[in-house]
Amino acid sequence: MADTPVIDYTKREYESNKTALIAFIKERFPTDWTDFFDSNLGVALLEANVYDFTILSFMLDKMANEGYLETAQLRENVLRIVNLIGYNVSAATASSISVNAELTSVQLDDVVIREGTEIRTIDGLVFEVSQDYTVTAGNLTPMSLEVAADVSRTVTFTENSIIVTFNIPLPADAGLGDSIRATSGPDTEFHQIVDISADRLEVTLDAIWVAATTTAEYEVYDRQIILIQGESKTESFVSNGEANQVLLTTEREVIDGSMTVEVNSVEWSEVESLIYATASQQAYELSFDSQDRAIIRFGDNISGKIPPDGLTIDLDFRIGGGEVGNVAKNAIRTTISGYVGASSTVSVSVSNPVTQGSGGQDRETIEHIKEFAPRYVRTNDRAVTAEDYQTLSASFSDETFGSVAQAVAVLNTNLVPKENNLVYVYIWAPGPNGTLVAPSDGLRSTLKTYLDEKKMIGTEILVVAGASKDVDVTAVVGYDTSFNTAEVTTNIEAAIDDVFEDPNLLPGTPLYISKIYEAVEAIQGVDHVYISTSPASVDGQITTESYEVISKGTVSIEQTPVAPDWFAVPSTSTGNFTIQWSAVSAISGYQVQESADSAFTTPTLIYDGTATELNLTRATGKYYYRVRTYNSFGTSPWRLANNPCNVL
Repeated sequence: MADTPVIDYTKREYESNKTALIAFIKERFPTDWTDFFDSNLGVALLEANVYDFTILSFMLDKMANEGYLETAQLRENVLRIVNLIGYNVSAATASSISVNAELTSVQLDDVVIREGTEIRTIDGLVFEVSQDYTVTAGNLTPMSLEVAADVSRTVTFTENSIIVTFNIPLPADAGLGDSIRATSGPDTEFHQIVDISADRLEVTLDAIWVAATTTAEYEVYDRQIILIQGESKTESFVSNGEANQVLLTTEREVIDGSMTVEVNSVEWSEVESLIYATASQQAYELSFDSQDRAIIRFGDNISGKIPPDGLTIDLDFRIGGGEVGNVAKNAIRTTISGYVGASSTVSVSVSNPVTQGSGGQDRETIEHIKEFAPRYVRTNDRAVTAEDYQTLSASFSDETFGSVAQAVAVLNTNLVPKENNLVYVYIWAPGPNGTLVAPSDGLRSTLKTYLDEKKMIGTEILVVAGASKDVDVTAVVGYDTSFNTAEVTTNIEAAIDDVFEDPNLLPGTPLYISKIYEAVEAIQGVDHVYISTSPASVDGQITTESYEVISKGTVSIEQTPVAPDWFAVPSTSTGNFTIQWSAVSAISGYQVQESADSAFTTPTLIYDGTATELNLTRATGKYYYRVRTYNSFGTSPWRLANNPCNVL
């Protein structure tokens, strides 16, 4: 034991291994091997062994790292580790979107828009109709009553305005994209809702109300259809009758929540774990590999039933998903077929002028798994603390309505008596370009159902759309005149967009004005900039409540005035002469000063206006001139004339 060498585990790269091996040889064989020059054959063999030792050392370290969640880097190893603690990693989820669907002409019979009908965006992304929709005979659109007429509720449509007002808040059942109409008056046609105020006392319509101002009872209808992103696929297998059968789809990028399993045309149910399944329960367990192929695992007649030998197993699912499905407005403009009877078809126009896709989320990242797997274990699959509600909500997804991007739980501590049994769960859905948007009513409803199964007895849960705090930005920019102003302005707008789309701008996180300055000042062609915001920043930041997220309001790019490029004055004159300067855009006017000395010790303002030349009459003497521009944001530097004027 005394001869056992001490190994320095902090030095295991090639050179350190080579040095250590040579030192070992010199110690053990001091007289047998004394030539360690590169030309020695023994050194070549030694270096080959050192290379092997170095690779082996690296792999041993790698294996050790991959055995722990905190240090694992390979996705397949992370999946294996969290599978041991019962954490189900999410594949990509599909977005959903409510779109307008209108027949090109009224039909005498009902028209069915069939579930699964494929629709492509302008960019070719595939969506499918989520369910069968019926356009009844005599109508152009599907009709689902959301808010019935009520004598206690009235709406006022104002002539030549797109804003309508309510005597009491619009019921929560009405949402963006729904259609409202007065039940009496000069216009009882449908008008689509494109915006709803926070207090729900005002609504913006898609077009101006041209009829006379009217106050009447109203109805709200959902005249849209829901599309879900992804492409349907089916794969079939034959059961071998063995316990613990495992099936793996050949298709990659399987959408989370889209799987349906049928054995001999009988649908089996998905369970979180087969451990809790009974011996006769027709159940399966679903997980995903590192390439997002679906793994279907059946039972052993102890925990879950074995599919009988020889029966066909059909897997129906969709592929796609992810944030790419959170399409912007007007991304869908196409025509599909609706069915009259078994085979006759009519054209249906489909578009999304008002709504945008939401709920689509990319597969769970390794970083997210490492953060949320321990948090999920701490919940013990139940909701008790605010952190439990946030963890469970942020991990939730629905087949039709997509994922929750962010969640904040707030316990109501103002109850009398203070029982803390009312929980507000504020959620946001993933929107276009990584933004956080209001969740659909369907996502809020399905999440509440899920949380109701996890909550403690006596707890009431309210799932609420997370609030957005709009920030208006005005950037007063001094441009470098050697750059194209229009291109620089476009780049400034894109840079400000990037600030608001920062994935680290989470609920409750403040917006630092320095981030906007940093982004704008990095643009080539920006000489200087002044940023103002509404609401105004305090100590350089705009703060939010825990249930609010910063969102971009209006962005205005204004130009600080720049001096004219040139200012021409005749070098000599007999008394009457004209001075001229170059025109400048985005200004209110020009100011010209005259002085008897080049230092402009006592200058005289001789012009203030919008012209670019000035006729003067002067007595004998030498006159110096300079010009500048001004607008509401200030004045430019002075532009000196090319020379003074000597009046002879």
